[in-house]
Amino acid sequence: MGIHVVPERDSNGIIVQHIAPFAAKGKNHFKGTGVELLVPAGETKDIDLVIPAGEYRYNAIEVLNGDYGDEVQLEVVDDANGTYSSIPNYILDTFGINWKMRKELIKTLPYEATVFAGMILRVKYSNNQETDKTIYANHDLHLVL
Repeated sequence: MGIHVVPERDSNGIIVQHIAPFAAKGKNHFKGTGVELLVPAGETKDIDLVIPAGEYRYNAIEVLNGDYGDEVQLEVVDDANGTYSSIPNYILDTFGINWKMRKELIKTLPYEATVFAGMILRVKYSNNQETDKTIYANHDLHLVL
């Protein structure tokens, strides 16, 4: 197999700009991730996303399919070994405390932080309705390159 040489000009002599496919722009690469969980009526459940290997900038979260009267608490939790706090499963930060949901509204909650491998982004969802529902959470993450 030979070496592929990318020409600087096309067949008409026009200079061609070459851009690497899927190249990251700047110092961060978007790695948004969605999670979901069925939350039974009248219960509170944790919808967790474990940060994969690396360092990430966390910018915001969207919580979808909520209903009037439901509540959300958002947490950043240490891993089971206590890697960042020396206490296993320690809540490192809480934001969006008792956040009230609204029906059929996608709500983006801004939250800027640096998170690391093993940390858990937790959506603690309280379904205060009489029916089960699936809750979705989209985390706005950027891998630091």
